[in-house]
Amino acid sequence: MDIWVPNVEDKYQLKQEPENKKDPNAVAIVRPGRREENHLGNDHEVLGHVPKLMAIWLTKFLKRGTNDGKGVVKGKRINRSGGYGLEVPCEYHFAGDKFSITWLETKLQKEGFECN
Repeated sequence: MDIWVPNVEDKYQLKQEPENKKDPNAVAIVRPGRREENHLGNDHEVLGHVPKLMAIWLTKFLKRGTNDGKGVVKGKRINRSGGYGLEVPCEYHFAGDKFSITWLETKLQKEGFECN
């Protein structure tokens, strides 16, 4: 919390975290690194993670080298307790081929995420 203050409209890269011990489908929200080396390499600092229900599909989407994702901050950080830690409202943007985007949109909609 002391190392990062999110600002509305800040954009951050989404990266797969296959080495994540808690969840091999985890997708991290990262920025160019200033921290010690981690499993994503020393060029990325992990700021947080996308929701678990979204991560399972994003991991598959991001495996294709031509696909990309970004998180854009849309509001102030909050902590609603309940074990979720600090939450930052984000809008996610995806780029890739038409098949991959359509596939991802279908999967996320089935999980209850709004897609535009």
